[in-house]
Formats: sequence, C-alpha cells, structure tokens
Amino acid sequence: MSAQPLSYVPPRPAPAAHQETGDAEGALAAFAESSKLNPSREEAHLNLALLNLLPPPLLNPPQAVAACAAALKLNPKSSPALAMLGDAMTKAGRRDAALQAYQSAIGVDPEGAVGAHAGLVGLLL
Repeated sequence: MSAQPLSYVPPRPAPAAHQETGDAEGALAAFAESSKLNPSREEAHLNLALLNLLPPPLLNPPQAVAACAAALKLNPKSSPALAMLGDAMTKAGRRDAALQAYQSAIGVDPEGAVGAHAGLVGLLL
C-alpha cells in the first residue's frame, strides 16, 4: 500500500469566512482589521468600503469614503475604487463629488466601469 501525499488546504481568510456565513458585522470587523494589518492590499480596502455601504446597521458612508481613499492611494486609476467612491459619496449626499468619481471611473475604464455607469444613471434620475 503506497502512502498518499497529504493535500494542503490553506486556511481561509477570516473576512471571506464571515462573508460566506452571512455574518456581515463579523466580516466588517475582519476587513477593518485586515486593512490595518495589510494596508497595501487594495482589495481589503474595497471590501471594507463595500461593507460600509450595506444597509443599516452597517451603513457608514464616511468610513466607506475613507476606505476608498485608502484604495485609491494605492492605485489612483482603480476604476472599481472610483466607482465605489461614487457610491459612497452618493450615500453621503455629496452629489457633485459622486458625479466626479463616477466620471473618473468611466474615464479610466469606459467599457468595464459598469458600476460607475449604473451609479451615474441613478444619480441623474
């Protein structure tokens, strides 16, 4: 009988595990911690922004704006970060800033910025 090699399954990151179980508050806390521990990971900041844009009790537009700003500091031409910044500004009632963010996202990626196009339409209706 030959020995079978052991398969290594890497541990799942805590934020993803919380998201998969529907624990939005746990995911929010985990992504906040992740973005502090790994400030150079754009996706951690974007996930944190997204969670801060969920309906109450999680809705926190200023925190979403801050997370988008952190992502944009890492990658100023990130169309997803610019589009999410537009969403955060919309939720914060800052229409002019939202319009500028959506237009910037579309300028960076005219065909791929679907979220920015949708946000722009919603803003103008």
